[in-house]
Amino acid sequence: MGELKKKGDWAFDINGQLLAAQCVPDFDVSGIGTGNASSIGFYTVKLDGKGGLNTIKTAGGNVNYQGYQITFDYLFTNQIDIQLSWMQSIKLNKHIGPYCRFRQVEVEVIYGF
Repeated sequence: MGELKKKGDWAFDINGQLLAAQCVPDFDVSGIGTGNASSIGFYTVKLDGKGGLNTIKTAGGNVNYQGYQITFDYLFTNQIDIQLSWMQSIKLNKHIGPYCRFRQVEVEVIYGF
């Protein structure tokens, strides 16, 4: 909702996502994700394919979640955009992999020329 064209303009966006456990390979996920700071793969112990195979109890990766993202943009000047973003996800199928919850708050100052 809203468009950023001139000083004082604002925009607001809500994005919901639901990814099943085997819907896409880990390396193709570009959405909210699960945080996955330890780089655990869904099929293999590591995202790069090393470390052997995972079991149903150890499968991680950036899939098998439901989440949402809320973003608010404000055009402070005609060139400076301030963006506030909140992301959150939780495990979709609790029988696959360890329980995980992910939250991220991000503030960006974007200069456009």
